[in-house]
Amino acid sequence: MKTKRFFFTLITVFCTVFIAFSQQDKKAKDLLDKSLAVFSNAGGIKASFAFTAKQPNEKSSESFNGTIYMKENKFRLETPEFQAWFNGVNQWTYLKDNNEVNLTKPDADEVQQMNPSAVLSIYKKGFNCKYAGEKTVNGKKIDEIVLTPQKKNDWKKVVVQLDKTTTLPVRIQLQYANGMLNDIVISAYQMKQSFSDSLFSFDSQKYPGVEVIDLQ
Repeated sequence: MKTKRFFFTLITVFCTVFIAFSQQDKKAKDLLDKSLAVFSNAGGIKASFAFTAKQPNEKSSESFNGTIYMKENKFRLETPEFQAWFNGVNQWTYLKDNNEVNLTKPDADEVQQMNPSAVLSIYKKGFNCKYAGEKTVNGKKIDEIVLTPQKKNDWKKVVVQLDKTTTLPVRIQLQYANGMLNDIVISAYQMKQSFSDSLFSFDSQKYPGVEVIDLQ
């Protein structure tokens, strides 16, 4: 999978915990509402994760670890191959192999697809949800919820596992209709962080010699 596809898929996976449903399993709805409330009241959030993408009919997979920072409608994403910043207006994507930064200004639809905070505007639309039961994963009790799209699209289903104590998502699996599987495991959260707005904008002084390509 190409770096750009990794980026958009990763943001989509993080967003799925906020995308909800109209035909609601009450227990699933209540759990997702609680999880959303925790995020909404958390202030600045830093999360560490492991991301794996498996292509259909292929034994191998692509994986990397990363960190995401979130504050209001802003985010910053750090991975070994690329970094991304979104300050609420402009987005910068730094591709290390190309030693370049792409500068874009996403429209409203693109922001909803990419931004874990902006996606709240489509809350309660487009998915059915079902409580799949309590499980124990690595000694930790979790509640599992399955989201399925109401209309045919690229996704087959999304499986969200919430920590039973905190209601925070600890694993999200996104299954595509073509058989591709994206799996994200969140290993740690730091909530109520005080992030400067400058964290969410590209600072050219920290990347001397990097070419900035304005695609606005």
